[in-house]
Amino acid sequence: MFPFGVKEVFRGGLPIDGLAVSLDTENLRQFMQACDRPFEEFEIGKYRDALFEFGMQRLVEEIGLPDADIRALFQEVHGHFFGLPGVSLDSYAMQGDRVYAHMHTLFPTHEQWWRVQHKGILEEKGIKVPRPLRGISPTFVDSMVITGDNQTVLGVRTHQSEGAGEIMVAPAGGIQYKKPGRDQEIIMDTVRSETRDEIGLNPEMYTPTLIGIIHDGAIAYGDGFTFALRTQLTFESLRDAHRFAYSVQVPIMQGLEAYGMDIGSARRESHETIREWNDAIARGDHIPTLPPSVQKPILPNDAWEHSELIGLPLDQDTLAAFLQLESVNGHRILEETKGIVYMAQQYLH
Repeated sequence: MFPFGVKEVFRGGLPIDGLAVSLDTENLRQFMQACDRPFEEFEIGKYRDALFEFGMQRLVEEIGLPDADIRALFQEVHGHFFGLPGVSLDSYAMQGDRVYAHMHTLFPTHEQWWRVQHKGILEEKGIKVPRPLRGISPTFVDSMVITGDNQTVLGVRTHQSEGAGEIMVAPAGGIQYKKPGRDQEIIMDTVRSETRDEIGLNPEMYTPTLIGIIHDGAIAYGDGFTFALRTQLTFESLRDAHRFAYSVQVPIMQGLEAYGMDIGSARRESHETIREWNDAIARGDHIPTLPPSVQKPILPNDAWEHSELIGLPLDQDTLAAFLQLESVNGHRILEETKGIVYMAQQYLH
């Protein structure tokens, strides 16, 4: 049908209010019931550890492997445990000019297990699971930023990111469920947070359009909603803001880790420093080391996710040539990235 893992293309794009979401949260409701608390009080910050253990118990029952074996397999995928529930895209359908998406929440353990299966670790170890989980589609968002000088933004993933050393669109990230009350906004909440954290663009700086749905067969092993985000800022401004934030953030993280701080805490400390820089920029403070192209307080909190940003001109010849490449400057291009560039061809044609 479509190449490069693309499942659907909305030529010309769809407005955001054309995306309707139905989200089934029954498994999280059962968890809160087990905690003897109403679902409305669910908040991941309060229940993270308990949720993981509850999901682990469910997973042991469903697949028939011991708890310790499952945890060991998880370590081979990431070396850490997910702490936030994700969502699964169960189905979607076009009706007129609207897309109806049906989704359900995923325990962090179940999403982790899905990746264990798809990375082939079970086959390598000769493990046969009598009742593997089926029908899950961990769901994410990919965003194709379209700059004022008609380029889109690609990023080279760092060693701390999934797909290390490979080229991916930026921003991108998994959809996570944090607390009740925003089910209809769960997709756009992720678009906004990932765009702010990875690129530094606040919502008022861009206009989003839904341009397609794509399958990722290398990292998430699930489906993603792809958006075009138009901004008046140039690629140079975004690139230089990222470089500056990266030069500030990464040495802080490395220094704190060298003194024994865990990576999560080191990132949070570096976020605080980035916020202080953004506050100074917003006040109009004179910062001699800040590139003159950075005109707004847009230093990204998660600059560490990409070692560099790459601008791809959005003309048909350049896009067609890009789809024939396997790598850029020695960095492999993920199939998912090619899928989004293919969508760009259709969207901009």
